[in-house]
Amino acid sequence: MEYEFDGKIPENFKLSKPIENGSYDLSIIYQLEREGRLIIERKRDGWKMFLLIDAAGKAHFYTDGLREIDRYKVAHLIAEVEKAKLPPRSMLVGEAIPDSENDDRGTVIGIMQGKKTDEVEENGAKLHFDLFNIIFWNGQAVDTSYGNRLCRMREIVFYGLFKYINVIEQLECTFDVA
Repeated sequence: MEYEFDGKIPENFKLSKPIENGSYDLSIIYQLEREGRLIIERKRDGWKMFLLIDAAGKAHFYTDGLREIDRYKVAHLIAEVEKAKLPPRSMLVGEAIPDSENDDRGTVIGIMQGKKTDEVEENGAKLHFDLFNIIFWNGQAVDTSYGNRLCRMREIVFYGLFKYINVIEQLECTFDVA
């Protein structure tokens, strides 16, 4: 039976963690590299957030603890997502960072802890959101390869003409160089 996503995060939802450094089999990494299937992404020190587009097409951002982020703290991101008209009942995951050149987690925390709109603005640049995964798209679980999901995320960003939303940076180098 396929799971139909209704646009609400299930209470027991948990996103699996990436493989920790040193806890993977290097022979598999090198095999993927030889086959041209290894994707290396730049690790950012931001704040993981979920982007949820509900059944009505409204965008919501959640912390990795599944608490909704006050709309005024991410109003610019919500405006971009809703203008792009992404499909309802979709959920994407990304990293909140201060800007594309800065991944200071302290700045992100300062923005997220702002109590009023003017305080959020005073804490520096508006947050940027770098996508790194798609969980649900138009109500359906996205179970294609990561390479296919990565292509979909690039299309979303390209056609959405976003200023503050991007796809996490992929490194064009070998595993040993990364």
